[in-house]
Amino acid sequence: GIWVFTNDKITETSKKEAAQAISELLDGGKRKIRICAREKSEDILFFVNEITGLEYSPYFTFNTYACFEKNEVTPKGEVTVPPRRCVKDLAEFIRQILKDTENVDISKKDARKAARREIKAIKKIKNLFIFLLKDEKKFVSMLRINKSKKYALINTFVTKRKHRGKGYGLALVSAVSAMMLDEGRIPVLYTDKKDGPNAFYLKAGYEK
Repeated sequence: GIWVFTNDKITETSKKEAAQAISELLDGGKRKIRICAREKSEDILFFVNEITGLEYSPYFTFNTYACFEKNEVTPKGEVTVPPRRCVKDLAEFIRQILKDTENVDISKKDARKAARREIKAIKKIKNLFIFLLKDEKKFVSMLRINKSKKYALINTFVTKRKHRGKGYGLALVSAVSAMMLDEGRIPVLYTDKKDGPNAFYLKAGYEK
């Protein structure tokens, strides 16, 4: 898919430039476009339609959150990147994510295959990073992030079910968000709008 981030100062010229860039990436094909500014999305997609002739229709509406200040929370565990031998651990997180988001159970074998693909992607894609929270020699939470020049998009976050409610997730999100702010990037994320405001991310220092 294609992600587009805007701020309140976007001009008509900028909208047309964004539309032109999107049109070139589409190359006549069908792809999901995620524009994190609802009031601007219709204008940009209108220009895409003018350039390409492609029709568009809303698919999902998201709540978008951004973090502008560090969130002071009690540290828990150790934030680290995946070690060299981490297929088993990533596979467990992948199984949990699919169960949580799609109510799908996959085999350990398929999860390990997915984990190996993820490890290859991290090595190949320079702006893709995974952070893990380790406590008592066990990985309990995982966060996946894409960096751009100005933003850091959290696109996957999960805590193992038996470790939830202990503050691990809040500690990981807060710690990684602080890292991104130190790098000069604004951490952002999205949630399904039908779920309403997400209290967890508000507690982690994010603004809707």
